[in-house]
Amino acid sequence: MPTVMEARALWLLLLVLALGSSGWTEQDVGLLESQCAIEGSERVDCGYPEISQEVCTNRCCCFDSSIRGVPWCFKPMRKPAEVQCVFPAKERVNCGYPGIGKEDCNNRGCCFDSSTAGVPWCFKPLKKPVESQCVVPGSERVNCGYPAISQEECSNRGCCFDSKTPGVPWCFKPLEETECTF
Repeated sequence: MPTVMEARALWLLLLVLALGSSGWTEQDVGLLESQCAIEGSERVDCGYPEISQEVCTNRCCCFDSSIRGVPWCFKPMRKPAEVQCVFPAKERVNCGYPGIGKEDCNNRGCCFDSSTAGVPWCFKPLKKPVESQCVVPGSERVNCGYPAISQEECSNRGCCFDSKTPGVPWCFKPLEETECTF
């Protein structure tokens, strides 16, 4: 009869093997499956010939060896910014035409709100950065605001806000890439 410790160790080993065979490695480095769904001809190399899946994913890259003649280790698509449709009406940028309906507006990838007269009802959304796009060293921040800007106003501009570091922009543009550095 196995001891409790042996049973736990066996269970842990089975769990690791099951997760390893399910493509969990990409999730382990923070990549979404959709970020790695890239046609072979569109892949940007992120490794070297015969790179292992482990080394590739440790570089925060995608690995797919199913297509010959294209990079197997390649850069992922960046995570999309979250769309934000709630911000001051005076800041709306028109995205439609007079009399556009909600369905046509949404089909254009735009926001629709007909509750305020005198402003565009179909307007471009703000792109709200995901948290990982706001991890920017102070020396690399690109200013997106003005002195004493509030966190709310900064966010309304689609920018990141971090007031912890003096002497650098507190309201700054988000990163364009994934949280991985290439």
